[in-house]
Amino acid sequence: MYLKTYRTLYMKEAFMTTKLAVVDAAQVIRAGIQKIVSTTDTIILVGAWEALEPFWEFMQEGAVDVLLLGDNVSQTSLKQLTTHALKRQPKLKVVLLAARFTPGLIEELTRLGAMGFMCKDEALSDFFVGAVHAVKRGDVYISPQTARTLFLASNGQPQVGLSPRQIQVLQYMTDYISPQEIAQKMNTSVSSIYNLQYRLRIALGVNNTGEILIEAAKRGLVAEREEA
Repeated sequence: MYLKTYRTLYMKEAFMTTKLAVVDAAQVIRAGIQKIVSTTDTIILVGAWEALEPFWEFMQEGAVDVLLLGDNVSQTSLKQLTTHALKRQPKLKVVLLAARFTPGLIEELTRLGAMGFMCKDEALSDFFVGAVHAVKRGDVYISPQTARTLFLASNGQPQVGLSPRQIQVLQYMTDYISPQEIAQKMNTSVSSIYNLQYRLRIALGVNNTGEILIEAAKRGLVAEREEA
């Protein structure tokens, strides 16, 4: 089902909007996302489908920034779905929506290129818009329930010693703001923020910036956000 024509899509400035597509077998999920997106001018919902095949028929290079992909669209595993989607469209940012995630699955999906994780029984309206923009910007988004799952499964992993400035950067990262914005808030240079993020990767034993929040959540280093 096409929700907006291309003429409508490109009447808005591309740099001001995020083009979102939804693929989920449940009509209630698709309708719920459409309702959330209708409250903002910064996300354009280009379409919502119950299966991947019609989405691929619609998809063109650059036509979609972020794909919200449900775990019920086929019998294929989320790992296979993610791999297939990014093989067809490497620039696509994939956010996964599932009944639940396990810590091991989250880490594996992150390595495969998934950029966001949300659970279907969460109050998506509380964070969805900010999450979509964060993912488009290149951040990995972890929903509150997903972060809680990671923390509860951490099983008392050894804590790491972080400097006050590293902790400050980590907390700002949970707001999913850019390094430039963090630099402004901390009254420092962007290069200093990148250096602090590098030191966080070393301290947490992760390979990229996207994995910082996942590992920090497992270790209880980021404050759990209260849901509205």
